[in-house]
Amino acid sequence: MPLMELRWEGIDETVAALNELNVRLEDKTAPLTRIGEELHMHLEAAYTSEGALGASGRWVPLTRRYGQWKHRHGPGVPILVGLRRTGVKGQRPQSYEPSGRMRRQVLAPLQDTATWQINRSRMRYTAQSGIAPWHQSGTRHMKARPPVDPPRVWLGEIDRAFMGWLDDLIQQSGL
Repeated sequence: MPLMELRWEGIDETVAALNELNVRLEDKTAPLTRIGEELHMHLEAAYTSEGALGASGRWVPLTRRYGQWKHRHGPGVPILVGLRRTGVKGQRPQSYEPSGRMRRQVLAPLQDTATWQINRSRMRYTAQSGIAPWHQSGTRHMKARPPVDPPRVWLGEIDRAFMGWLDDLIQQSGL
């Protein structure tokens, strides 16, 4: 005869709920999509504020020479929005209009699977712009004006996205 015996009648249900939770934890698509949406929001804010809302602060002004040229051919066109020639090359006077190609490529919606790859285990953002990386880090002749520069508080948003997702899964599993 045992001197002491403990029984936990609900152990099988708890183990089953934990196993189900473990399986559901493998698919992180929901929090990674939320993080992608928030990154997209920060990218838009960077362009709207010319970097002022990013971690590095306002983008460095254009060089005096290029700034004067850009103002003459495209007054009011913001930094990191280029101009494209609309006239025939060599024809005078030349006319220009805002291109915005890099901006469109950097601000591609999450549905653009060439730019955003979000799956069960990771989120990858790769702007399809050949020149955005040069602006991101700068060159010997050009100061950095990083279009991808979310504020440091965004790291807390990443934590909150995962913690909220985890809390929801725990509640749904009945634990």
